[in-house]
Amino acid sequence: MMTATIETKRISDLCRLFEQLRALYEELGGILQSRLAAMRRADVPAMEDCACQEQIVVRQLQERLGLRSQLMEAVGATIGLPKPAAKQLSMTQLFAYLNESQKSALRTVADALRSAMLAVSNLNRVAAAATREVLNHLRFVFAAVRPVGDGPCYSFAGGRMAVGGAIAFETIG
Repeated sequence: MMTATIETKRISDLCRLFEQLRALYEELGGILQSRLAAMRRADVPAMEDCACQEQIVVRQLQERLGLRSQLMEAVGATIGLPKPAAKQLSMTQLFAYLNESQKSALRTVADALRSAMLAVSNLNRVAAAATREVLNHLRFVFAAVRPVGDGPCYSFAGGRMAVGGAIAFETIG
């Protein structure tokens, strides 16, 4: 069992980090819900805003995950693990070295983090499905306006034009 003060501090640090990660995942989940709502409204500026917000939160998550690696190295060092093994230490493996109060505290925040991560994963699946549907629809739309053989095509203004003018449309369409 880990009983030294520094080890208890490390577990407390790990609990705080998991709480920060949970909060970031919940924030990301809120942004994803906003993005889905913007997709339903076909609100492109709102979708772009959500994408910017997502990038900021993802960067913060990456920073915290780097901190998690460092913290796990420190925790692993106190129990004699090399750095690579410490970084890969599972919660179940770590629990073997903790007292009951440490296990309880860590389990509570780890479960909350897992729940937040699962919610984000589910929202990402919904957003990916919606995006696939939009892309399929756009393929259909572009196929409908793309000329077949020598037939007419459509300009950006929506009017019919000769096939000779289709080169620019095909290039950017």
